[in-house]
Amino acid sequence: MRNLSDRRLHGPPGDILGPGNQDVANEIKVEIREELARLAEKLNSSDLSKTQADCGKHLQDVQSIVVPTEMMNEVCSALQTIKGRSRSWTKGAYAIFENPSGDYVQAMSSPDGTEYLVEIASHKYVSSLNDRLTDDVVDFIEKAGFVWPDGRTNFHRWFTISENDDLLRLAKLLMLAMSKIFGDFEWSELEVKTHVPS
Repeated sequence: MRNLSDRRLHGPPGDILGPGNQDVANEIKVEIREELARLAEKLNSSDLSKTQADCGKHLQDVQSIVVPTEMMNEVCSALQTIKGRSRSWTKGAYAIFENPSGDYVQAMSSPDGTEYLVEIASHKYVSSLNDRLTDDVVDFIEKAGFVWPDGRTNFHRWFTISENDDLLRLAKLLMLAMSKIFGDFEWSELEVKTHVPS
């Protein structure tokens, strides 16, 4: 969950080894090197460098939705609950916000609490979401800086969090994404779940 916005990846990777530092077949090494080169190219591209907490400029449409104060407080509380509580990059603290149809957005905190990885359920998991990808929805996803799924993944983006106000802006963006991408539903039916690893 490191912020890669100011890092460039250069040079070839070192030795490719398997479990217990055992040698692996050459074809596996070639495949891994190709994948690492593809990843480095994507991470170095300007499209993936928008990871700062600038979600405020993507909230022009926030007035078009009315989220009850109680619900917004619950979303902010969930984001605060997971802040800095991930134990590692693979044992993360996360919050899921799900509508009655099973559509969701989710956020995972970095271990130090300075970044959140936000994911939006994608058509790569649920084919019916293809119908939701209208021009307006695609425009919102791209302007908000989300990365399109590559393979069976979700839309995702990193946000840097420095103050509690950033959590409120992030909460508004999450709810705006729910509304714009997944359509109308009763806010009272939004399910908020958090997980903090022990």
